[in-house]
Amino acid sequence: MGQDQSKQLNSSENQKQSDNIKLQWVTCENTPEVFQAYFSDLGFDTSVVDIYDESQNANVLIGIFNWDLRDKIVQDFQQTQVNTIQQTIENACADIAILHALFSQGKSNKLLGQILATRSIQSVGQIEQLHIKHAGAHEKIRIRKNALRDSSASADSPPRQSYHYIALALQDGRLVLYDGLQKHALSRPADTTLVQAGLEMVDVQWLGVEFI
Repeated sequence: MGQDQSKQLNSSENQKQSDNIKLQWVTCENTPEVFQAYFSDLGFDTSVVDIYDESQNANVLIGIFNWDLRDKIVQDFQQTQVNTIQQTIENACADIAILHALFSQGKSNKLLGQILATRSIQSVGQIEQLHIKHAGAHEKIRIRKNALRDSSASADSPPRQSYHYIALALQDGRLVLYDGLQKHALSRPADTTLVQAGLEMVDVQWLGVEFI
């Protein structure tokens, strides 16, 4: 076998391996086991990547925002018919944001309903195929990331008392905001990119998650 042919075979094999590792997640806490357990229950073969990985494409964004800015988030949104999971216990917002991101993709609604039997889990349709390259490398996001990390480290109160996690998705041509503390999901026309919308709404760090 010639060297060029061997390289082609190796390249083809690498591509096959790459195709088999497409579903990746970004954790929102220092306990990835929590999310691994969710994904295992949902029947997904998962790979958890670091929270600060800046190489992920994104069509769903999970955001951390300051409580003082919470009212600004909902001003331009209106109630939509997408069901949400309501947060009933303290410090569960990151877990709920992950689940919101999952069912905004229309993935495993039946299994999600079994796990969260108190809520009806459904999606209004397929998400727009928007992929934002290197979302985490956006300079404004990088600045917010560093500011959040510094303020969390120096705050007197635990981060869970200062910040809250939500999910933002592009769905049926609308920007849908999932917040476990809202009774209903909120939406508005998607007239901008996902990252830009996040930056315009609040002074917040958005974390990119790739769903395939």
